Amino acid sequence: MGNQYYYLGADRTAPKGPHAPEELGGMLLRGELLPTTEVAAVGDTCWQPLGKLLMKHNIPPTSPTAATQPSAVPAAGISNDDLPPVPGSVVGTVAPAPEAPPLATASPGVWACMQLAIARTFCWRGRARRAEFWYSWLIYLLITFVLTITCCFLLGFGIAAGGLHIKWEDLTFGNVLRSEPLLPFWIATGCYLVWILWMSVVFLTLTARRLHDTGRSGKWVVFCVLCGVIWQIHYFHRVAEIVSSVNWQLVLSIQDKASRDARLEEIIQQINLAGYDGWWSVLYLLNLILGIFILIFTLADSTPGENKYGTSPKYPQQ
Repeated sequence: MGNQYYYLGADRTAPKGPHAPEELGGMLLRGELLPTTEVAAVGDTCWQPLGKLLMKHNIPPTSPTAATQPSAVPAAGISNDDLPPVPGSVVGTVAPAPEAPPLATASPGVWACMQLAIARTFCWRGRARRAEFWYSWLIYLLITFVLTITCCFLLGFGIAAGGLHIKWEDLTFGNVLRSEPLLPFWIATGCYLVWILWMSVVFLTLTARRLHDTGRSGKWVVFCVLCGVIWQIHYFHRVAEIVSSVNWQLVLSIQDKASRDARLEEIIQQINLAGYDGWWSVLYLLNLILGIFILIFTLADSTPGENKYGTSPKYPQQ
């Protein structure tokens, strides 16, 4: 069996053992010790890494048939004076244990993160790790891209099939909606709108839980959304006022193409600037600034351990 060795545990308060080198190799294999764990025998002048000891004895880290479990206290009759001083400590004192890095759990798969976010659509409480947030965004963008391409293709197919062959005097939204060649386009558009509205709620609560995971309040999201919604309502109200104030029959009846285009460009410019008048522009800027801050917060790592919003989904052991 050879010499009996003692090792320093994570607390570094007292040597633990004794163990034969073969037993130490089995403990290394089971994850109870590390290759850098310091070991020494009685009478040694210094501590050495376990990996170096096993190499010197030509012992692979295989579990013995009857491995001894590590004892929690030193063996009777053995004192610290019989072993080399603990590295990094002052005589008469115990070296502090190094702070272990937080242990992260494995990240769920991309689709599993999206499923988790959808399952918690209306859940404002709890925490969401960074992988759940950004993987959900990835799936959302991919599906939205596919739906957008599908709608564009069906619109082009419907127009080519005569979906807009309607007389000018009969051109109403109802007639366009009832146009049979455009029916697949309207169905796809309906699915697209349902998807966008549904995912808006999903990401509203998901962003709040992501902020909770970094130790911040989900009220950031509420304030940002309120600013954006109020500004959007004002914007569309202004656009409706501009559009309704234009005599479109008169504009479209202008014979000179340059004059007609200039008038249309003027109307478009008014629509583009709608909503930015007076203090409404401040509300728009506030929404933009809050959005930038929230984006930065979502990039932060999870807070280890438990905070007032719950246990960390990434570092639950801390």
